[in-house]
Amino acid sequence: MVERSTKEPGPDLYMRRDVQEIYRNTPHGKQVMMFSATLSKDIRPVCKKFMQDPMEVYVDDEAKLTLHGLQQHYVKLKENEKNKKLFELLDVLEFESYLLSQSKDVLLLLSY
Repeated sequence: MVERSTKEPGPDLYMRRDVQEIYRNTPHGKQVMMFSATLSKDIRPVCKKFMQDPMEVYVDDEAKLTLHGLQQHYVKLKENEKNKKLFELLDVLEFESYLLSQSKDVLLLLSY
């Protein structure tokens, strides 16, 4: 008799799938950098297999983690409005750099 778990896959499994999917759908000659505050030991080998000469950087000083001047913008939108609003924000905001993160429910734009 084989017992099968009825539990949902853990976050590491989802992250592994996401990393593999992103890698498969991007050009092969790309530079790969991954950033995470919570990268587990189990997922690190998966991430490293997509990189050449990988290097891990650790920041242990809280003061180094604070970005002064960081602006966060939050706008609640319907799915079909996200891209239009993103383009509008990119046109009107003044910034030196930005980080864009998107999930099913959230489009996050951090500008500096």
